[in-house]
Amino acid sequence: MCEAAEEDLYAVLGASPSDSVQQLRHRYQQLALQYHPDRLGGESSSEAESGVKKFLEVDAAWRILNDQNTRRQYDLQRRVRELKQDWPVDSTICLEDMTWEQG
Repeated sequence: MCEAAEEDLYAVLGASPSDSVQQLRHRYQQLALQYHPDRLGGESSSEAESGVKKFLEVDAAWRILNDQNTRRQYDLQRRVRELKQDWPVDSTICLEDMTWEQG
């Protein structure tokens, strides 16, 4: 689960974290049919390779998100990454927005 944790698995499936398992399954099935290697047989080799890669990404995301326990672990790891971000949450800071007492 560590290697797939670097990318957003919900984005791979085109879903959001609030989606139900049924909604995730529906997105997975759509993408699996779209990128399945058997359906890409007539494509050029580079398109077929990228399709297979996308199919494997979609399959890996589904394997984690379809199980309640692994999905919960992934969501917790995702939240920890969000909380540990190194950059400012709001990079635009205006002195006019700040208030302070002069004394």
